[in-house]
Amino acid sequence: MNFNFKAKTIAVYSIHRKTGKTTVARELALHHQMSGKKTLLVDFTFGHNNLFSMISRLHVPNLFDLATEIDKKLKNTPWFSISYEPEDINKYIALHPNGMGLLTCQKTDFPKELAQIVNVILDALAKMPYDVIVFDTRSEIREYIIRLLSAVGTVLLVTDTYRYDVYETKYVMERLQEAGCRTDHFKVLFNKKPSFFDDSPPQIAADLNLEMAGSLPDYPETAANFPDQMHEYNEAMKKVAENIW
Repeated sequence: MNFNFKAKTIAVYSIHRKTGKTTVARELALHHQMSGKKTLLVDFTFGHNNLFSMISRLHVPNLFDLATEIDKKLKNTPWFSISYEPEDINKYIALHPNGMGLLTCQKTDFPKELAQIVNVILDALAKMPYDVIVFDTRSEIREYIIRLLSAVGTVLLVTDTYRYDVYETKYVMERLQEAGCRTDHFKVLFNKKPSFFDDSPPQIAADLNLEMAGSLPDYPETAANFPDQMHEYNEAMKKVAENIW
């Protein structure tokens, strides 16, 4: 399904939780914004991450309110007859202090119509005047996720270099393809430094038959050597951003 986005679009996906996927989505979006590209970061986990913590409080209305409104309209109208213009969407978007747009969401679970809700949201976001849109999404195989992954320009598949991740990644890729998801635009991003016993990232990317977007060091979590570690991380993220398209 082609939504003809004005912006370059990236979905950040992983095969399971705790890969640092949300951190990657956040830092990638921040990098693009700080590089002079008007950027929007979208929470397509529907509140199952902590992106809302980037602002002082949860913006209201937000993605939850938009999805709820669309859900009500779907009771009487097919999704392709529901349309939103940029001026309709702007009120749902919060602004980060650096000017980046944030479409956050309070934690929620939506009904089976979520795939149709997402179609309407993607159609609306395709019209938005951004240079880059980054989507953080759940580590699951669901219809709405498949629609998102198929719609964007690039999917960053976040993983690490442990062998069990590689085997599981192959399995998930096969399941996505069986479900009708195109995977020719997937690129693997390694979010953890390999240990002595792991294969190198290029070897694993070749094993997965995926182009490699890059390899990130561990995100600095402590105050010790934070400036140096953050510099190393930002330089690695810069290379990833350059390799996406």
